Amino acid sequence: MDLEIREALALFEDREASAALLLPGSEDRDYVTCLHAQHAGRLDAADAILATWPERHGHTVRYQRMCLRQLLCRVVVDPATAADLLADALDVERWHEPVAETIDPTLATRLAAGAFDGSTLLRRALQADASLSQVTDEGLLELLDFQLDASMRRSLLARIHHTPHPRLVE
Repeated sequence: MDLEIREALALFEDREASAALLLPGSEDRDYVTCLHAQHAGRLDAADAILATWPERHGHTVRYQRMCLRQLLCRVVVDPATAADLLADALDVERWHEPVAETIDPTLATRLAAGAFDGSTLLRRALQADASLSQVTDEGLLELLDFQLDASMRRSLLARIHHTPHPRLVE
């Protein structure tokens, strides 16, 4: 774009006449015409230009810029609809749950005493399954201090790794 045309677009009072200096059907003219329509508040005219833009010029950077400007202009006119479209265009995540205004006093705020006692959890795991599938590798070392039957001992020895624990030999 020549310097004279740039000056005309920037400085002339009649912006539509200055846009007429550009080659009809060019991306420059569509860009300037759409920009002037947005500035003048003629958003429907800008929509018409943007509707034909991809087939004429493709999805260029200027097209994306003008589409985003159009969404921002639409927020003022129709905030509810445009805000959703704008949030989608900007990849805004809206999965947040609302903050609870009041706390239900019937719900517990603390865990019961001993709820995470290691030996209690190990006893429950032993009662649930004799193959020790409920016990983690860290819990296996603690089982060396328990009295286990023969099948549990076999499962323990099959799964346990190196340990200097004195009860391992027994």
